[in-house]
Amino acid sequence: MKKSIICFLLSILMVLPLFTACGGDYEEEETEANVYTLYTICDESTTKEAIREVELALNRILFFRSNVILDLRMVTEEQYDDFLASEFTKMEEYMDKLTGVATEDEANGENTDIGTDISDDLSVDLENSDSSDESVEEGVTGPASEIISGDDILKMLEKGDKDIEDLMLDTPRVDIFLVRGYDNYYKLATEGKLYALDSALNIDAIELTTCINTTLFTASKVNGKSYGIPVNTAVGVSSYMVFDKELLNKYNINIDTIKTMEDLQGYLQILAENEPDVVPLKNVIDSAHDRYLFNNGFPAVVNNKTLSNAYADEKIKNYFALIAKYNNFGYFANANGEANEDSRYAVRIETGDIDDIQRELGTDAYEYVRYTKPIATNDSAVENIFCVNSRVDPDEFKHIMTILEEINTDAQLLNLLTYGVEGLHYKLNDEGQVERTDVMDGDVNKPYIVNPSHIGNCFIAYTLAGENPNKWQSQIDQNKDAVASPSLGFTKPTYSTELSFNVTKKDGDNEIVETITVTVEEPDYVTLLNGVVSEHYTKLMSGTAITVDYATILAEAEAEIRTEKTEEFNKNYNNVFEKKLNDSVREGVINNESAAIRENAIKNAKNEWRNKAKDMIMNKEKLALQKEFPDLSDAEIKAKLAEIVTDAYIDEKIANNQNDYYTDADLQKAIDAHYTSGINTAINNAKKNLTAAAKNKIKQEIESSAEYLADKERLETYIIPDSIPGRVDAKINALINEYN
Repeated sequence: MKKSIICFLLSILMVLPLFTACGGDYEEEETEANVYTLYTICDESTTKEAIREVELALNRILFFRSNVILDLRMVTEEQYDDFLASEFTKMEEYMDKLTGVATEDEANGENTDIGTDISDDLSVDLENSDSSDESVEEGVTGPASEIISGDDILKMLEKGDKDIEDLMLDTPRVDIFLVRGYDNYYKLATEGKLYALDSALNIDAIELTTCINTTLFTASKVNGKSYGIPVNTAVGVSSYMVFDKELLNKYNINIDTIKTMEDLQGYLQILAENEPDVVPLKNVIDSAHDRYLFNNGFPAVVNNKTLSNAYADEKIKNYFALIAKYNNFGYFANANGEANEDSRYAVRIETGDIDDIQRELGTDAYEYVRYTKPIATNDSAVENIFCVNSRVDPDEFKHIMTILEEINTDAQLLNLLTYGVEGLHYKLNDEGQVERTDVMDGDVNKPYIVNPSHIGNCFIAYTLAGENPNKWQSQIDQNKDAVASPSLGFTKPTYSTELSFNVTKKDGDNEIVETITVTVEEPDYVTLLNGVVSEHYTKLMSGTAITVDYATILAEAEAEIRTEKTEEFNKNYNNVFEKKLNDSVREGVINNESAAIRENAIKNAKNEWRNKAKDMIMNKEKLALQKEFPDLSDAEIKAKLAEIVTDAYIDEKIANNQNDYYTDADLQKAIDAHYTSGINTAINNAKKNLTAAAKNKIKQEIESSAEYLADKERLETYIIPDSIPGRVDAKINALINEYN
């Protein structure tokens, strides 16, 4: 019985909320929708109906996940810039009207509080709508001040109401928008039209900094701040040497040995001499493009973090000289001087994605060798970037950053925005790639086609059927391999000067002095410098900057090299002759005069050391006498020394105590020195007396030796010919220097 009562009470408790909810006095409080806009580009075939279908699927997720609604504003690439500019103008005019006259901060593009709760002015006119849902009608009809919830918007999207334009936003809004190109991005940032994102990137939306390539964020810095979320895609492009495979095989060329433009010289010469219908080389690119400060040809390069004049750089000048030489040899045209789109090219340089290049040219007829690594520049890293309007309210900014983070980190949302609704606009094949489907509304096709680079983080998107399944991973690897340009993240300096001056005006009899201040903007020096060098750089890179009379230069170089190398050769063998002559004379002297010279050396050495011993003995005896007879004069001391220190006395002292004066080693050293000196004197005397016939005999022996003949052949076969190209290059470099 107790159990039955307990069950009955529990049942009452469970159904009680249902009765309460159904009561006429209860009404659930609705929350106004947080609606934001996203401006980007779609294919011209994309229909409004398809965009609405994507909006519905997208906002079902965003609204219930983050309590936001995203209004997609998509137009074609051709229309986009004008459309965005028009929307900006409408938004700014509207916001200025709200506040009367724009404040100075607003004029400078600073973040302000105007525009807070712009969504308060949301309204919708459903009188002509085909919506029949009563709950929707009750929630959204009436004056603009009535609340429109996210549920209302979703229901209207579900109904496919064709009278709904831009999700009922009566007030113009620009929240998130795509900016194309670094220059446009930089201009908007410096004009104060973009919201600085650093605070959110460092705290609330920090995940964006981990999913977007660091190089992209570095490039997007303007005066040290981030004003956008770059589209995560490949940074820069590589360049490839593309070889005609048939010609490679014909001449047995190993492309593993060809890495630089210099390495091509031998192969190009073979082609020019043997393939009259073939253009040996289609084009060249700059080998120093990773060192130029801003762009190829800019008159400054970075070497070991030091800025220097590009046109004084030896490597760059050598490269320009090489191109001039190739042009002179006719490597850029066939034997008839022709080079056009129908020509057959043995070697060409192609820049871009390797998959795209191979798709265009094919792999059967060509071999590919990477020539340069991708270069990360501001322009290549910031091709597409999503920015936030600087005039959004700080509270709205948090929602907007949440949207950006969701899109760039959630593959479901990214793919939805990129390819549409799965099962409706596309399906996945067995390889997990996108196959677009025909979406028919009666007889009308409703495709949804958007370029992934106009949406966000491409690296988490699907790939299209027919594309390389590893496309995104390849681009990730490419980014790891990219070389940062010296100017990456560098903000071009802008200079302005304020000038003030006084103006005196007359007001009747009174003079009024007014101070007028004007701002003078200095020019863009980077653009000016590029304008100066661009024409010359183009000529240098085509080999047409200088006129090369190669035959004359070659003849001059050969004559100079032959003279210099022959003089070096003769000088070397003159030294060989002198050595052989000395050796021959020395041998005669040693054989005939050595004994006498040694005997004389011993005699001279003993006399040398006896005289040294005599000096030591005299000094010792002199000190003894001065001590014993302190009153004696120097003359008297000298007289006594002469009496004591006789030759016999000296010989006795040396005989009894030789080591007190010198050792046997000292004596032998002196003997050897006198002997060597004697031999050299005898050799020099013998050479003076040597006949011309004897000298010629030695010279003939040298010139008929196998060593001399081999060196002579090496001089003519290798040394002189191998040195000529370098001299030719030096002469062409001199012409390049004059041009520069």
